[in-house]
Amino acid sequence: MQKFYNNRHFAFAWYNKNGLIEQAGNLTDRVKNLKDEGINKDIPYRAALDSMIYAKPSKKPDIKLELMLTAQYFVFAKLAWEGMDASISKSSEWFLPRKKIAYDAYLDSMIKSPAKFAGTTVAPVYRQYDLLKNFLIKYRELDQKDPWKPIVADKKSYKPGDSSEVIAQIKTRLFKLEDFKGDTTDTHYNDEFLLAVKQFQERSGMTSDGAIGPGTLTELNTPLKKRIRQLLVNMERSRWLLRYKLTPITLV
Repeated sequence: MQKFYNNRHFAFAWYNKNGLIEQAGNLTDRVKNLKDEGINKDIPYRAALDSMIYAKPSKKPDIKLELMLTAQYFVFAKLAWEGMDASISKSSEWFLPRKKIAYDAYLDSMIKSPAKFAGTTVAPVYRQYDLLKNFLIKYRELDQKDPWKPIVADKKSYKPGDSSEVIAQIKTRLFKLEDFKGDTTDTHYNDEFLLAVKQFQERSGMTSDGAIGPGTLTELNTPLKKRIRQLLVNMERSRWLLRYKLTPITLV
């Protein structure tokens, strides 16, 4: 923190002439929803930050809130963008070099360019991180409200033109996974369903031929808690990789 403010000649970072800048609220939201980043920890003094940030707004800079926001930023950056200690990656036989980022300089560049970064941040994580984060939120929501009972096949495989109650069950599951948008009560294997099956197979790393055999059914029946564990592992690995091309993402 001292290095950060030395480089700024001790100027306020989170305030301008109109009061708190937008990035302050964005950071607070990210800290509050740290679980969405795949982090099962709580940042120290989060409750104190909440009470300070949502107090009656004032254009006059508050040095305590200023320092609190900067401290919270560095803790958030370490947890969400740097990840676990390097010993963890070594123990898992991770042979690629882990990224190194000057988070103080990164914060300063974000704040200095309000027009470019208003409401967004160029997160220094691997490009797949945000996709994994979106799926993590989705699977957690599903896990809370859906028992995810196994779908039991009544034949060896299903292909276009077939008809079965099991097909309707698969359509319902793919609808919940947002691969299928059509009628979930229809028992026929139609063209719209074929596209949904191929999409699911492709993103599951399978041959996207549209045939629903034991392999595809196993993937569809995989418990949501297992999917969540897989997502958490891959999000952590994404933190270790350099993001070669930075593109804006929403900081909300």
